[in-house]
Amino acid sequence: MGKENIDKHDKKFFSGLRYANNKLKHDSSIIQIYQRTGGSLFPISFPLYIGSIAFRWRFIDKEEDFKYMNQYNNYISYICEKEIITISEQALSSIKKYEY
Repeated sequence: MGKENIDKHDKKFFSGLRYANNKLKHDSSIIQIYQRTGGSLFPISFPLYIGSIAFRWRFIDKEEDFKYMNQYNNYISYICEKEIITISEQALSSIKKYEY
């Protein structure tokens, strides 16, 4: 299967994932690229609400290097602030579409 047969949406989605992967591997200013949401918080107040815990891709303020702007924009559009597990499942599902 050639590149021309890959869905445009999937190309942008994986471009955003590529950006996240490259940031983690090559940008020393990025300590973590995810945020934890939900669970219990302190100090505790009543009525007590304990939301479900989720790990989401973190917002990255800006990209300085122009050559990565397309990947950055795809990260913001397709990956940023979404649950990591959901994005991982979506990636696996997309890959399976292109299996021979």
